Amino acid sequence: SGPPGAALDAALSGRASPPRLIVVVGCGIGCAAVRASRFLTQGGRIIAWEVDAVRAAISLCLVEWAGLSEVVSVWIGRGEQLWPRLHRSCSRGSVDALVLSSQGVEYLDELAA
Repeated sequence: SGPPGAALDAALSGRASPPRLIVVVGCGIGCAAVRASRFLTQGGRIIAWEVDAVRAAISLCLVEWAGLSEVVSVWIGRGEQLWPRLHRSCSRGSVDALVLSSQGVEYLDELAA
């Protein structure tokens, strides 16, 4: 909730069509991933990742508690491990929205490459 949540809502609701695939980088405890799930198209999914194993575990619990296990996948690891995995599991251009949380700043250099 608050300004970050409102900004996420505005960004995802202002799209011409609902996103099919959202990637959340630096998902923390999973709040942004759960919140973003409201904007997915039918059959859409979210891939959320977190470098901190404790935060990722909490995120997995939150996703399960929210009943979103079939929609949200939580990956644990660093960008150099997970960007190639994302490329292997998704076709080029299939990511409709990329969400960088405050914990996701470590990935900015990798995005520029």
